[in-house]
Amino acid sequence: MLAANALKDACGLTNPRKASQAEIEAIFRGAMDAPVDAGKSQSKAALEAVAA
Repeated sequence: MLAANALKDACGLTNPRKASQAEIEAIFRGAMDAPVDAGKSQSKAALEAVAA
């Protein structure tokens, strides 16, 4: 449901690249599962987890 709503968000029009629902779901999963290192923000840790 979060990913489906993210696809409907008006901010998506200004993104430089379109994301699929599967890609958005992976980002959300990474954000929920990523360990947070003391020196990193949670969002940076999540992006690194998705990229790995």
